[in-house]
Amino acid sequence: MPRNLLLVLTLFTYLAGVAGYSYDCYRTERAEQIAAIDERLRAAAQGAVAVLGRDYHDRLDALRKSPRDEQVKVASRLHGVANALGVTYLYTFVQDEGRIAFAADAAVDEVTRDGLFKPYDEATPALKKSFSTMKPFYEEATDKWGSFRSALLPMRSPSGRVFVVGADMSMTIVLEKTRRALFKALGTALFFVILVGMIAAVYIVTLRSANRSLETLVRQRTSHIETLVNQTKKYLPPQLYSQIVGGRKDIGSQRRVKLTVFFSDVKGFTETTDQLEAEDLATLLNTYLAEMSKIAIQYGGTIDKYVGDAIMVFFGAPEATNDADHASRCIRMAIDMRERLVDLRAIWAEQGQARPLHVRMGISTGYCTVGNFGSEYKMDYTAIGSIVNLASRLENAADPDTVLISHETYMLVKDMVEVEDNGELLVKGISFPVRSWRLTALREHRVKTHFLRREGGFELAPIVFKDGVTSEAQRVMLAESLRLALASIEETQNFKKAA
Repeated sequence: MPRNLLLVLTLFTYLAGVAGYSYDCYRTERAEQIAAIDERLRAAAQGAVAVLGRDYHDRLDALRKSPRDEQVKVASRLHGVANALGVTYLYTFVQDEGRIAFAADAAVDEVTRDGLFKPYDEATPALKKSFSTMKPFYEEATDKWGSFRSALLPMRSPSGRVFVVGADMSMTIVLEKTRRALFKALGTALFFVILVGMIAAVYIVTLRSANRSLETLVRQRTSHIETLVNQTKKYLPPQLYSQIVGGRKDIGSQRRVKLTVFFSDVKGFTETTDQLEAEDLATLLNTYLAEMSKIAIQYGGTIDKYVGDAIMVFFGAPEATNDADHASRCIRMAIDMRERLVDLRAIWAEQGQARPLHVRMGISTGYCTVGNFGSEYKMDYTAIGSIVNLASRLENAADPDTVLISHETYMLVKDMVEVEDNGELLVKGISFPVRSWRLTALREHRVKTHFLRREGGFELAPIVFKDGVTSEAQRVMLAESLRLALASIEETQNFKKAA
């Protein structure tokens, strides 16, 4: 929920609570005031009966003929009762010949006295019900004289005549007291609103400050973590990193799997290092490793390690497809690396590099143990076993710019490669002769190019070009074949000059 909406809802809820509290205070105060008024009205009515006498209404005929001074005395006695109890009006009604009439009134003015014993045409429904039901009624009414609370108490005279004693009290007092109670409640509520508002303001300011500090800290920590992650990625093969980040738990467990392992090494690198300054050597080596690594990652190889100028890559872990695919991708990677080195040697020659780099490569396929090896202080995800050693030995036995592959690797890719039988080799660490094959090209390259690399040089297949006949695709193929041939010739010349 948005923060502003939550704040509005909270404020609305609090104001609703304030309104409810104020109304409860008003209603409670009003109910208490009404109860007090009703009690005083009942007392006034009973006082009126006491001062008039219960037989007062049995003497109506005599009272009608009584002098006005006598009526004034009656009104004065009722007026005294009304004043004593704080009642505004005090009076009685009788039914005379089926009609309701005033029998006594606390007012002493001439108009009121003239209305005594005469039919009262403004009788309220409550007054009529009081006569008919003999039940007391309490009501509020507003007329030209103001708002009043009235009590109507029906009684019987000794002769059985029904009369009703009425008492009125102005609601001004009630309204004033309830208004004061309401203002008091609103004042209290307003005080708490201001207090809560001040507390909320302080809280919001503090919270915002804390949020800003927290956001700054989170950004700093996130930036720090991203920096660490980006640095850590450089020390792990991409496949291994993605699986660790993806939450795979068994990534480091040691297991036996069939891998295709690749080794490469720069021929005569030691002599090259002796002729270069440390900075130039670092630039040369990093460029070489970066370019080779791009190709390895392009084909999905797991870069195991760099040992100086040597590179170890394997296919089949931690991500695996099938043995033929692993071998095929490794072969394609080696071919691309060899072709990329042709371009790099031309670039380095232009930069004044007197001894161009020539690389030997070896590939073998078989079962290895792969997983984490090391200690609690440092771990390496690597592969070990005789097949790894065989790939290294094949690389050592290869001529510069050639790739030697084991017989098992050849059997997996024989339909896609051009090879030359390299015979059997006796290599260190393996007690039996190892048959090997020299990789020359991919068969598909026969269609794509006329340039075929051979030991100690290259071969160009017959080239036929006829203007207007040769297609654009054939033109591109011929140009690429000639480019590779020229690059190889220049490379040989540069090597002889350096020698």
